[in-house]
Amino acid sequence: MEAISEDLVDETHGGVQASSSSAASIEVTTPRGTKRSASHRRVRSIVVGGAIELNKIKKEQEVETLHSELEKQHKALEVSLEETQLAARIGQSLLLQNQQLDYEMESKLTAILEQKLQDMTLLHREMDINHTKLVRENDLLVYELSQAKITIKPLKDELAKTKDELNAAQLSALRSTADATELLTSHDTLKQRCIMLESENESLEAQLIDVCLLRGNSHENDLRIDQLVEALANTTQNYDQVQSQFDFLSDKHAETSQLWQALTIQHQAVREEASTAIQQVAVLTADVESISELLGQERQVAQDLLQKHN
Repeated sequence: MEAISEDLVDETHGGVQASSSSAASIEVTTPRGTKRSASHRRVRSIVVGGAIELNKIKKEQEVETLHSELEKQHKALEVSLEETQLAARIGQSLLLQNQQLDYEMESKLTAILEQKLQDMTLLHREMDINHTKLVRENDLLVYELSQAKITIKPLKDELAKTKDELNAAQLSALRSTADATELLTSHDTLKQRCIMLESENESLEAQLIDVCLLRGNSHENDLRIDQLVEALANTTQNYDQVQSQFDFLSDKHAETSQLWQALTIQHQAVREEASTAIQQVAVLTADVESISELLGQERQVAQDLLQKHN
């Protein structure tokens, strides 16, 4: 509180005049730092009658304080408004930048998605072409496999038949060999028998000639001649029989030899056919296994492509 000047001591007159000049006679320092100059520098104490004036001064000071506070708030409001406007401009600029970034991002994303869609479309077409190609190749391999199985079936049957014929030919060859050996033995025996009978026949003929020369000498000689003639006849008959058997066995031996040669040739041919059939079956079996493996690989590739596509 500032002191009151000398003009205000006219308290005995009611203090009305002091009231009219109080604004010019006091010196107050406001919150803003301004001073009100009074006409008199001398300060006197406030008496009892100055309570009203003191209250008025207090109110003026409060008004000044409120005014100063309002100015501060006004300045603060102006600063806040400027900051708000700056923030609004910054926000608007950021919004424009965000919108531009969103537009650019959307454009880039759209371009990427369009390129991705185009790539996926091309990939899908390529996969469709590959799938169609794989299906055709698979159908061709299945057809070739079925044809190979159809070809293998008669070859296996023919191979089994050839093996049976080979076994039969081997048995027949063994039997023919035994028969040929037996015929050779019989042939040799009969040949020796024929030689012996021929020698015996020649001896009997010589004896018969000698006997004929001596026929007239005695009755015993006649009997001897008859015996020799009968023996010669028997020998001749045996010789004829042996010769017939020999001729039969010779013919049989020739037939057996021819049959043996034919069976040998047939056996060799059957063995060659069996070997050829076995090779063909092995080749076809390898082809079937290769085709089956290719089918498995094609199916696996098709499944991988389908899974990748999905």
